Amino acid sequence: MNNASVPPLLVNGYAKTKLVPPRFKKDDFAVTQAFRSRARFFSLLEAEERLKRLDQPRLISSLHGQIEQILLTIPSWVFFPENSPDETSLIQKYADAFRRILQTLPTNTKFLILINEISQARLTKWTEEFGITERTEIVTTDNTTRFTVWAQDAYCVCDDKLDNEKYFVEPASFNRADDAYIADHVATKTNLESTQVQLYFQGGNILIGDDFWFIGADYPENSLELGFVIPEPGESDAKAIARVYGNYLDKSRKLIIVGSRLPVPSQRVRPITINGESWQEILYFGNNKGTVQPLFHIDMFISLAGRSDSGKYRVVVADPAMAASILGEPLPEGAMQDVFDDIASSLSEIEFEVIRNPMPMAYDDDDIDKVRYWYFATGNNVIIQDTPKKVWLPTYGHDQWSKLSLTDQKNKEIWESLGYSVEMLPNFHPFAANLGAAHCITKYLYRV
Repeated sequence: MNNASVPPLLVNGYAKTKLVPPRFKKDDFAVTQAFRSRARFFSLLEAEERLKRLDQPRLISSLHGQIEQILLTIPSWVFFPENSPDETSLIQKYADAFRRILQTLPTNTKFLILINEISQARLTKWTEEFGITERTEIVTTDNTTRFTVWAQDAYCVCDDKLDNEKYFVEPASFNRADDAYIADHVATKTNLESTQVQLYFQGGNILIGDDFWFIGADYPENSLELGFVIPEPGESDAKAIARVYGNYLDKSRKLIIVGSRLPVPSQRVRPITINGESWQEILYFGNNKGTVQPLFHIDMFISLAGRSDSGKYRVVVADPAMAASILGEPLPEGAMQDVFDDIASSLSEIEFEVIRNPMPMAYDDDDIDKVRYWYFATGNNVIIQDTPKKVWLPTYGHDQWSKLSLTDQKNKEIWESLGYSVEMLPNFHPFAANLGAAHCITKYLYRV
């Protein structure tokens, strides 16, 4: 993007608060050797039967069944915007999103909410206000515990069909803030179990259908490189991945690896001029070198929608060009349209029915550090159930981005055409600017 076409400055940007780490952010100690060392240690614990191994693991579906219980992790700063006067309006947007979810999920849905101890009185006021106290279980942890809003990622949730127990299954290492401790805190104070396995994965890079599950290709590739997955003689990498991930996470469904066959750009920083000042802009935000995914988690650009009357499974795949057309604007430079198209084509080739939906791009200006971040205002990262059919849709047509109400409306129409009622959630720009949205801040625990 040349300086002549630089969009106007977005004052009071969404992501500049340091309270919310971008969803892809790794702590400084997250190096390859650390991953290998921890994995070796956990393999020793498993060999000594000091870690629980699920005999018949089955992942909780991303869609199928009514949501019976859901996990939220709400840090203390969400409840205390007045302690950060310069960020009060921004923090309120986070609070509004959580409040709407608590208000609008089905009346028989139970909530399990992790908070810091200091927040208990304020969360209790919320539950009383919404009439959900009787179906809310609150787990508190120390005020110094630095967990994030991203409840989706640090584990998968599996039923062990042999003993009818439910587990948080954690990867050998997780490296964002204190999120690696979420499962431990919750498991010790509830009837859920917790264990770890010698694999690399994150919950947001996994989507679970009826007889299949998707995993974004980057993490199985990491497991191969780190030696977590070792092919047996004569076994292909793909079959080895399916065998090992299936043994640990889900033996009953077919594993399908999702990635792009085309080159995917890595994060790029370049100089721009805004209002006569020298700035930098970041394209392909969060994309590591060598990635085969256009976004670091597939739940940002793929939604599961269930089977059509013909029996084909429907998936909704993001389309930046559709968004640009609806908005009457040129396709932004960082849209990676060919990559999204390739993934859509590859899913069609393996007999999925692919529906495309608009995913516009937006930008966030850090007017302190003078950095512009381009990101996707994703309508794919939804909360969803198919019994009855309902979807909770993040929206972006707000404030400076009011024009995105056009793409919000189109996404609503697409879901309605698939037979779903739609709950329009409030402004999700603050989440999307940090590479997450509605699915990322929730974790399904039980479905019926």
